Amino acid sequence: MEKKPFLKMENIHKFYGSVHALKGVDFEVGSNEIVGLIGDNGAGKSTLVEIIAGSLSKSKGKIFVKGKEVNIPSVKAARDLGIEMVYQDQAVVETLSVAKNVFLGRELLRPGLIKLLDMEKMKKEAEKDYKVIGFGHSFSRSRGKILLWWGETGSCHFKSHVFQG
Repeated sequence: MEKKPFLKMENIHKFYGSVHALKGVDFEVGSNEIVGLIGDNGAGKSTLVEIIAGSLSKSKGKIFVKGKEVNIPSVKAARDLGIEMVYQDQAVVETLSVAKNVFLGRELLRPGLIKLLDMEKMKKEAEKDYKVIGFGHSFSRSRGKILLWWGETGSCHFKSHVFQG
């Protein structure tokens, strides 16, 4: 039995007025597959990614997630379908700890009437997940910060997307 791709796009078109930015693009991504999209400037990479991420609507074509045809009208809808994007700008806040960057916008809260950040849980989860993807840094328990080389800052943003459900 042939396994269905996680994401499948068929005959995707995008028009900006009279400009035909995407012309019949077919694209597939398997489950648990990480894909890098490369091409010439103006080839439509950003347009395609924005359609997948829900920040831009397609003009024509079909999108399937796990074999079911879907519409992705928003970033939230894409996230609800299990789709996340890591952009090349590496959106990391240098003044925040690694744990706070990993959970940026999705902070874990302590239960109770007053919702406070659960920093200890965020530190433990970030440290555990970093070990899974092969970064063996130890986190300072007092401050929750580690020094990251420039190339590793992208992994912080990458981790925040991959390990968030």
